[in-house]
Amino acid sequence: MDNMSIQNNFVLGFQTLTILTMENTLKVHRTSNGVEFVRTPDSCFENVRFPGIDYRPKYIEIDGLRVHYVEAGPVDGQPILMLHGEPTWSYLYRKMLPIMAAAGYRAIAMDFIGAGRSDKPIHLEYFDYIKMSNQIKEFIDKLQLENVTFVGQDWGAYIGLRTVGMHPNSFGRVVLMNGQLPVLPEGMIPYKQVDNPDELDADLKPFYINWPHDMYGNQVPFRDENGKLIIDVDFDKIFVGWMAYTLKSPTFKPHNTVDGMTWFPLSEADKQAYDAPFPSRKYMALPRYWPSMMLQVPGLNKDAWEGLLQFKKPFIVIYAPNDPGILGSVETYQKYIDQIPGAKNQAHSTVSQASHFLQEDQGEEIGRRVVEFIRKNPIN
Repeated sequence: MDNMSIQNNFVLGFQTLTILTMENTLKVHRTSNGVEFVRTPDSCFENVRFPGIDYRPKYIEIDGLRVHYVEAGPVDGQPILMLHGEPTWSYLYRKMLPIMAAAGYRAIAMDFIGAGRSDKPIHLEYFDYIKMSNQIKEFIDKLQLENVTFVGQDWGAYIGLRTVGMHPNSFGRVVLMNGQLPVLPEGMIPYKQVDNPDELDADLKPFYINWPHDMYGNQVPFRDENGKLIIDVDFDKIFVGWMAYTLKSPTFKPHNTVDGMTWFPLSEADKQAYDAPFPSRKYMALPRYWPSMMLQVPGLNKDAWEGLLQFKKPFIVIYAPNDPGILGSVETYQKYIDQIPGAKNQAHSTVSQASHFLQEDQGEEIGRRVVEFIRKNPIN
């Protein structure tokens, strides 16, 4: 064994020992209906900043668990609800919040249960696609929000668009960003389930380390000016590997994923902020499981899609083509642009120098586009 292999094994062993030590000493809570969860200590967020707003954590209770959200802007302003995906939290929207607030809107970024400063159930089985969609509706109802402008990306869109389709009267507008509503036929098995999800496997590697760029530096274009991929990507193979990596790798960290799927490199402060909610593996059930949630989806979203097909309120697509997967493909969004009534005559657009986490790369520009979209589409 060479010196590099010995060094890597030592570091990995130390990381694994640290994780196990932290997990053996942390306090596990239990809700009245028996859900076991952990709560990230406030000390983990001491150095986290939301520039441009007076950031004070706010909480409500859903399913016996504390749900965190960030809010900026006048409390009587029209509400904008922003939902993150895997493996991020409301910090992803920090560049958009002050722009929306300054425009007079009530800008809200929620942390899903299992992410950010929200409580974190420790068992993978807690996380259910329909339950998470219903929790969005409960969040809206508890805050008494009306005519919500929904902004969703990644799983924030996968889950949030179901909420829109099933409860259209709660929403006044929709902004879809690098995400979709997965509509799969009942009985379909889209991917093979990962065996033994709680076993650590140090040999698993994230897909983005093989991109034709330094994952910690600026990306190179993945598509040409017509949106066609100029690199060879087998998305299904990538996704199967991603399911296994997030579930089983002892080195899975949110900041690595965000850094690998953005155009610009993250600062050290931003890396720490993305990791802050997850001080050990015990806190990471949701980001670990989220890709595998796709196995729950077949047969569930037909009614939600029918609801979107009747959605006549303003609907806009803003996406980054340099997302190398299907979420960067124009074909993914064309059905929304062509078939949803509210998408007609809207200024759908792409975002340059941005990748999957486009809010991180171009949050200020996207914030301005969302404000313009709202102003051009007033609620009657």
